[in-house]
Amino acid sequence: KGMYAAHVYGALGIMGCERLRGGFFTLAPNIHYPLHTHVAAELYFCLSGTLTLHHGVDGDPFDLTAGGYSITPRERAHSLTTGDAPVLLYFAWVGDFTAPIFWWEKDEAGSWYRAQWLRGATGIWERGTREPVAEDLIAAQTLNRD
Repeated sequence: KGMYAAHVYGALGIMGCERLRGGFFTLAPNIHYPLHTHVAAELYFCLSGTLTLHHGVDGDPFDLTAGGYSITPRERAHSLTTGDAPVLLYFAWVGDFTAPIFWWEKDEAGSWYRAQWLRGATGIWERGTREPVAEDLIAAQTLNRD
């Protein structure tokens, strides 16, 4: 809810392409899209508003404002947060769009888990299995190393 993508090109757009999708992405005010990973790489170019991004399990948040851009490599954990105003982005996604998305969450004991999300036949996202995150995956998402 509160996030809408208007695909211009790619399988869901007016110009077909299997491994590339792009268009415009609108996020409503006060949205938090939790820490997640996927196999597609992302480029966001901000047209209006302020989007706060967070990369990795320990990366410092940073703001993306009009005229700025962000590149998120494939499999990089990241989250998106809006403030009191909506955000309009141009997006380009490159990769395998049939692969699941994993939402990451940390429990009260400090252990990381990820929940699998798959797009169902109707286009609605459905939650799948939840599993502990292996230490090597956590280490790969740790950006601020001593």
